[in-house]
Amino acid sequence: DKNIHGIPNGTLKDIHAYAKQNTENVNSLHSQQILKNETKTWLETLYKFYFRANRFYKQIIYYSWRFGELHSYKLVLFMMVLVASLKVCAFNVSLIILTTIGLTLLRLRSLINLLTLIITGIYILASMCYQLEIAKKQIIEKNIFVKNCSKVKRSKRTTFYF
Repeated sequence: DKNIHGIPNGTLKDIHAYAKQNTENVNSLHSQQILKNETKTWLETLYKFYFRANRFYKQIIYYSWRFGELHSYKLVLFMMVLVASLKVCAFNVSLIILTTIGLTLLRLRSLINLLTLIITGIYILASMCYQLEIAKKQIIEKNIFVKNCSKVKRSKRTTFYF
């Protein structure tokens, strides 16, 4: 009857209680008897080890999912800053600004997520369109963003010393 995610707004005491109860056969008579008494056979020793390892594993899984739920948003924002700092361009300034706003104003979290999604999508589409051959031909024909220093007309007053 327990919810797999635990109590959504529970206190830390409730979370600990849920993690301790989140094991199968914890209250069975046979399990309690083996855990309290000394083991006589290797099978009971193995079962005791398995029972404790299983309980520990379930607690680790529960707390790691809880930690992930709390900090996944911050991890995504950290990855955005990392990507923006590794690939330096003017576009990434908008991602840094959105990350800063997203970390300081938690009420705007859904809006920041939406804006980041839209801006990143536009950036991906623009970079894909720029890589197309048709777009490259149009850009070259109209001399948009094409700067070549060898084709610049030099004035007679300008002299370059090498």
